Amino acid sequence: MNQDYHNIAPIYDLIAARFLAGPHRDLAAALTSGRLPLPVLDIGCGTGLLLRELEQAGVTAVGLDHSPHMLARARKNLAGETCAARSASISARSEKNSLGVAKTSTPQLVLGSAEALPFADNSFDAAILSLMLHECGSHKDKKDGEEDAAHEATALRILGEAARVSKRILVLEWKMPERNLDYLFHPPVRIIERMAGRRHYRNFCAFMAAGGMEGLIWRYNQQCYNPESGPKLLISENKFLRLGTMVLLDVRRQDNKQQNG
Repeated sequence: MNQDYHNIAPIYDLIAARFLAGPHRDLAAALTSGRLPLPVLDIGCGTGLLLRELEQAGVTAVGLDHSPHMLARARKNLAGETCAARSASISARSEKNSLGVAKTSTPQLVLGSAEALPFADNSFDAAILSLMLHECGSHKDKKDGEEDAAHEATALRILGEAARVSKRILVLEWKMPERNLDYLFHPPVRIIERMAGRRHYRNFCAFMAAGGMEGLIWRYNQQCYNPESGPKLLISENKFLRLGTMVLLDVRRQDNKQQNG
């Protein structure tokens, strides 16, 4: 899988930067509407496009990705920002939070697995999953049914880890077409996904056929929710973007004490 990202990392920004600029601004705006004493975590940060938007919005962020090739690109992207403006912001705020992360707008990058996040429970004010869950497949030569099952299990584990480190999860994902008009704007989405490779596209198709992000959250609550140990995930708000091809979900973790209260 790392080899896949080694190939796409140099050209990813050329494909995605302009298309994702608007949705990333919407996502950053959702985070700047309230007080954030802890950092936010961008799970699967890739080349750092969203981290750059968060930095410009003054949001303290940590980016995690399993691919050293994508993180190397992210370091270059973040280093290319206006260093003078960033230094002025850093010098004004040098204290650290409970993670040891400096309370500045400078994103920090971590190499690690989204299925086993190297952070303590409730370490972040928000966890972000941006166009990540639809591609979480096994990437092994299995029969289609087995690979789809592995895809589902991986996505559920990542969703559970995001809920562990934060009570709030912001998810940016492709949206299921619901009306005839929606289908007019979905061919470009499929073209983008096909460019990522055959296995990636197969995972995308399985994800969409199973109900997209809303379907995944429903199955998480059915399969992973435990009334004794919790938690349950609830969609508190959704926003359609890019002519209805994308959705921004604000998902909240509801612990058992909240449910019983």
